[in-house]
Amino acid sequence: EKLGHAEAAAVNAKKLEGTSTALQEKLVRVEAAAVTSKELEDTITALQEKLVQIVKHEGPEGKKEDKKLPTREVKDIYIDAQKAFEEERFENAMELFLSITDDYPENEYSDNARFWIGETYYKQKRFGDAILAYEELFKKNPESDKVAGALLKQGMAFYELKEDDIGRITLKKLIKKSPDSEQAQVAKKMLSSSIPAKKQQSPVVETVPVEKQKPDEPEKDLNKEGTEIKNVYKEIYKTYKQEKFKEAREKFEAFLKDYSENEYSDNARFWIGETYYKEGNYKAAILAYERLLKENPESDKVPGTLLKQGIAFYELGEEETGRIILKKLIEKFPDSEQVHIAKKKLGSLKSSQTKEQ
Repeated sequence: EKLGHAEAAAVNAKKLEGTSTALQEKLVRVEAAAVTSKELEDTITALQEKLVQIVKHEGPEGKKEDKKLPTREVKDIYIDAQKAFEEERFENAMELFLSITDDYPENEYSDNARFWIGETYYKQKRFGDAILAYEELFKKNPESDKVAGALLKQGMAFYELKEDDIGRITLKKLIKKSPDSEQAQVAKKMLSSSIPAKKQQSPVVETVPVEKQKPDEPEKDLNKEGTEIKNVYKEIYKTYKQEKFKEAREKFEAFLKDYSENEYSDNARFWIGETYYKEGNYKAAILAYERLLKENPESDKVPGTLLKQGIAFYELGEEETGRIILKKLIEKFPDSEQVHIAKKKLGSLKSSQTKEQ
């Protein structure tokens, strides 16, 4: 009987050992599975992080963003642009110079490219655009060795636009900023010559005259085309009054292209300037006002244009230029409504400067 109990105990012990071994093997598999699960979790996390980085550089549909990726050395593009400029292939040169400033991060050729963009406009006699291009260089690369040359050419561009006073101010800035430069010597010769002393015929200024609605003026004998022009103008002006400035500007531009010069052309040019002014794009507004002053020097919009141009220069921090323009307005149109605003503006500035002192 005792032997029977011993045999039974041995059998049970063997079964227990088998069960223990099975449990250990199962534990190993569980632990292995846990490790595998951890690795899988880490892998998923890494993939998610990589996906986030990809999304940052691609659009919602997995496409690259519109910004071009540089495929050439900047130096090579600059050399090609210079060659195109020297060969007077100005459109090609402009495209290449703009590629350097727009498609590449800021680099050692960026300031040069901005200068030559201005030069390209200047060579094409697009003096207003040249002035803005040089201004971009001053803003982005104020310490560039191209600044002196840009100031000289910007001053000359103002003279070309018959803006002798502003040109003179720009040349004086050059002499003050870079007195020992070759450009400063050229500027001194210009200032001492008779060129700056020429009487300015049509100032380059921006002003907002009180709008006298031409549609409300006494009717003239209009033919069918004249009636159509009037109606088109009125509809565009409604768009402006609804503060749809970009749409109104595009329509005014189309109006000037679609119809030959007419009694509403000067108004259209003025309101193009106003759309830019309303959007806070003061540089573009100044150029738009300038087109009115050049194309319609006898327009009743000129006093308002001078007022707004002067104010626009103040908005750009060019107080000295703004002051000169407002004084021109007062001198040229002493009885206009805009003169009272100009005098008030000049008076407030004078009092604020006195307080600061």
